[in-house]
Amino acid sequence: KIVRHVEKRFVCKDCDTSVSGKMPTLPIERGKPGPGLLAHIMVAKFDDHIPLYRLSEMYDRLGIDIS
Repeated sequence: KIVRHVEKRFVCKDCDTSVSGKMPTLPIERGKPGPGLLAHIMVAKFDDHIPLYRLSEMYDRLGIDIS
């Protein structure tokens, strides 16, 4: 699945200045995982006591590559 973030720019016709919105911030700078995935991993590890190797196996069965 490809997630594409599009930054829209608006240009004033009178003064030719451009304005753009802020891109969404990620919990890990220059990282790919979003807050939902990180929250799921943390809850599974610390609240549900699932080891990381077992989480990795679960994601492999689902076809999700986490490296």
